[in-house]
Amino acid sequence: MRKSLMKTKYEKYLENDNRVMTINGEKYYMAVSIDELKCPDRKLITATLPYEMFERGKSTSLKDENGNEYSIGSPGYSSFSGSIPKWYLECGQFEINKTSGNEPMGSYFHAIKDGQK
Repeated sequence: MRKSLMKTKYEKYLENDNRVMTINGEKYYMAVSIDELKCPDRKLITATLPYEMFERGKSTSLKDENGNEYSIGSPGYSSFSGSIPKWYLECGQFEINKTSGNEPMGSYFHAIKDGQK
């Protein structure tokens, strides 16, 4: 049976010893995947991020290692025939929209808890 693209990306993510880094005392987690979908009226960016980065508390925004900030949209949900893959249980797929910053999008993200800046 062929592996899904996301399963392959998740396995590579788990093999990377540098998937978490600390900047100024804050933990930044590497995205498992960042994908861009071109819609007729806009560009949609989704990030597959590990749930562990959100710890406890509600987060509706992120910042990357380059200092850009993003709002987090609703998580995407998938349907599977058969067993649910491990990556799906341990990660969320979110639409993200840049709200500030002029640097290129990074690949590491820190969850900003609501009420914290």
